[in-house]
Amino acid sequence: MKNNYYKNLGMFLRTSRLCNGLSQQKIADHLGVTFQQVQKYETGANKIDLVRLRQYCDMVGMNINEAIAAGNNYSKIDMPFKRKNSLKNIFYKMNILPQNKLNVVRQVVNALAVN
Repeated sequence: MKNNYYKNLGMFLRTSRLCNGLSQQKIADHLGVTFQQVQKYETGANKIDLVRLRQYCDMVGMNINEAIAAGNNYSKIDMPFKRKNSLKNIFYKMNILPQNKLNVVRQVVNALAVN
Protein backbone atom coordinates (compact mmCIF):
# COMPACT_ATOMS: atom_id res chain seq x y z
CA MET A 1 0.00 0.00 0.00
CA LYS A 2 2.79 2.46 0.86
CA ASN A 3 4.40 1.78 -2.49
CA ASN A 4 1.22 3.01 -4.20
CA TYR A 5 1.38 6.20 -2.14
CA TYR A 6 4.73 7.21 -3.65
CA LYS A 7 3.67 6.15 -7.14
CA ASN A 8 0.53 8.30 -6.86
CA LEU A 9 2.51 11.20 -5.44
CA GLY A 10 5.05 10.82 -8.24
CA MET A 11 2.31 10.90 -10.89
CA PHE A 12 0.96 14.07 -9.32
CA LEU A 13 4.41 15.67 -9.33
CA ARG A 14 5.09 14.65 -12.92
CA THR A 15 1.73 15.93 -14.14
CA SER A 16 2.22 19.22 -12.30
CA ARG A 17 5.70 19.61 -13.80
CA LEU A 18 4.52 18.87 -17.34
CA CYS A 19 1.58 21.24 -17.01
CA ASN A 20 4.03 23.99 -16.14
CA GLY A 21 6.32 23.18 -19.05
CA LEU A 22 9.26 22.36 -16.79
CA SER A 23 11.94 19.76 -17.44
CA GLN A 24 13.19 17.28 -14.89
CA GLN A 25 16.55 19.06 -15.11
CA LYS A 26 14.99 22.42 -14.21
CA ILE A 27 13.30 20.86 -11.17
CA ALA A 28 16.52 19.04 -10.26
CA ASP A 29 18.52 22.27 -10.37
CA HIS A 30 15.98 23.93 -8.08
CA LEU A 31 16.02 21.01 -5.62
CA GLY A 32 19.79 20.54 -5.73
CA VAL A 33 19.58 16.95 -6.98
CA THR A 34 20.16 15.17 -10.29
CA PHE A 35 17.47 14.81 -12.93
CA GLN A 36 17.68 11.06 -12.32
CA GLN A 37 16.62 11.67 -8.71
CA VAL A 38 13.63 13.72 -9.91
CA GLN A 39 12.78 10.87 -12.26
CA LYS A 40 12.83 8.47 -9.32
CA TYR A 41 10.56 10.79 -7.30
CA GLU A 42 8.13 10.93 -10.22
CA THR A 43 8.00 7.16 -10.63
CA GLY A 44 7.72 6.50 -6.91
CA ALA A 45 11.01 4.58 -6.90
CA ASN A 46 12.44 6.94 -4.25
CA LYS A 47 10.69 8.81 -1.46
CA ILE A 48 10.83 12.60 -1.51
CA ASP A 49 11.39 14.38 1.80
CA LEU A 50 9.06 17.17 2.91
CA VAL A 51 11.58 19.96 2.36
CA ARG A 52 12.10 18.94 -1.26
CA LEU A 53 8.40 18.28 -1.73
CA ARG A 54 7.67 21.85 -0.63
CA GLN A 55 10.34 23.19 -2.99
CA TYR A 56 8.93 21.10 -5.84
CA CYS A 57 5.38 22.29 -5.13
CA ASP A 58 6.50 25.92 -4.91
CA MET A 59 8.18 25.60 -8.28
CA VAL A 60 5.06 24.23 -10.00
CA GLY A 61 2.69 26.52 -8.12
CA MET A 62 0.87 23.79 -6.24
CA ASN A 63 -0.10 23.48 -2.60
CA ILE A 64 1.93 20.92 -0.66
CA ASN A 65 -1.27 19.67 0.99
CA GLU A 66 -2.65 18.75 -2.44
CA ALA A 67 0.53 16.84 -3.19
CA ILE A 68 0.39 14.95 0.10
CA ALA A 69 -3.28 14.11 -0.47
CA ALA A 70 -2.50 13.00 -4.03
CA GLY A 71 -0.35 10.22 -2.64
CA ASN A 72 -3.42 8.67 -1.03
CA ASN A 73 -5.49 8.55 -4.20
CA TYR A 74 -4.25 10.52 -7.17
CA SER A 75 -7.00 9.43 -9.54
CA LYS A 76 -9.72 10.98 -7.35
CA ILE A 77 -7.96 14.27 -6.61
CA ASP A 78 -9.83 17.22 -8.07
CA MET A 79 -6.80 19.23 -9.09
CA PRO A 80 -7.45 22.78 -10.28
CA PHE A 81 -5.90 22.18 -13.69
CA LYS A 82 -8.26 19.27 -14.34
CA ARG A 83 -11.22 21.62 -14.55
CA LYS A 84 -9.95 25.12 -15.33
CA ASN A 85 -7.55 24.86 -18.22
CA SER A 86 -8.05 22.64 -21.25
CA LEU A 87 -4.37 22.43 -22.21
CA LYS A 88 -3.43 21.41 -18.70
CA ASN A 89 -6.33 18.94 -18.74
CA ILE A 90 -4.90 17.42 -21.91
CA PHE A 91 -1.50 16.99 -20.23
CA TYR A 92 -3.20 15.33 -17.27
CA LYS A 93 -5.07 12.91 -19.51
CA MET A 94 -1.94 12.19 -21.53
CA ASN A 95 -0.13 11.28 -18.34
CA ILE A 96 -2.57 8.44 -17.60
CA LEU A 97 -2.64 7.00 -21.13
CA PRO A 98 -0.97 3.68 -21.87
CA GLN A 99 2.46 4.21 -23.45
CA ASN A 100 1.41 3.02 -26.93
CA LYS A 101 -1.49 5.51 -27.07
CA LEU A 102 0.67 8.28 -25.64
CA ASN A 103 3.17 7.71 -28.45
CA VAL A 104 0.39 8.09 -31.03
CA VAL A 105 -0.75 11.37 -29.43
CA ARG A 106 2.82 12.66 -29.47
CA GLN A 107 3.18 11.77 -33.16
CA VAL A 108 -0.02 13.65 -34.01
CA VAL A 109 1.06 16.71 -31.99
CA ASN A 110 4.49 16.67 -33.63
CA ALA A 111 2.93 16.37 -37.09
CA LEU A 112 0.62 19.32 -36.39
CA ALA A 113 3.47 21.41 -34.99
CA VAL A 114 5.48 21.01 -38.21
CA ASN A 115 2.71 22.50 -40.34
